[in-house]
Amino acid sequence: GRDHAATRRAIVNQLSDSTRLFLLIPKLKHIRFIDKINQSKFKRSHSPNQDYKYEDITSISDIGMAHSVYLIQLKNHSSNPLEVVIKEEKDGYQEFYCKLLSELEFPSFQSQHFKDDTGDWELSEYLGKFSLNSFFEQNIAYDNGIAKELARHAALGDVLGRGDRHFENYVICKGHLYPVDISILFWPNNEDWLERYASANNNECNVVNCFQSITDISVEETLSRFEAYMNAYE
Repeated sequence: GRDHAATRRAIVNQLSDSTRLFLLIPKLKHIRFIDKINQSKFKRSHSPNQDYKYEDITSISDIGMAHSVYLIQLKNHSSNPLEVVIKEEKDGYQEFYCKLLSELEFPSFQSQHFKDDTGDWELSEYLGKFSLNSFFEQNIAYDNGIAKELARHAALGDVLGRGDRHFENYVICKGHLYPVDISILFWPNNEDWLERYASANNNECNVVNCFQSITDISVEETLSRFEAYMNAYE
């Protein structure tokens, strides 16, 4: 669960910044991380005139759930720091999915897949840590825009068999909802997986229930909201 993931991350994140850099930069060198950064679309859009070096890495932290996913910050000499996420990912589904979101005129983000003799790696734009779970836990009032975006993502996920669709894998950034950690598509019997998440109140269709638990609204209003959600879903 989330507590287990937080405990695992703390093994890395509670170390001092200098210790994390000392331990993790050799790992990044092994996978030729800086080469990937300098070849990436992130560099072209964020800092086209800078050639990054390992000395430019100022921070590394673990933001993963079941396994390590690293958030890396690199200093930039002329603009804001570059923040990227790197994870091991063999299929490259996330880059495909982000391009599809753009084609469908959904809010999207940058993600790029790299495959070489060091393995398969996903390099992604960092959207922040404000997950859908965080949204509900902070007792924020019902947001019909977010609910409708979630319905559209649920529909697209059903069509493409996207798995692992719990609330930690949705991030809210600048008023929009983004699916992250896209590692499972075309999953057989995906409905069984979704039902397990739904039973734990952690699936897209539970969004109205989550708002219901923190706001004083009538049954009629709840039904109206769920109808709006389903209309967007359909």
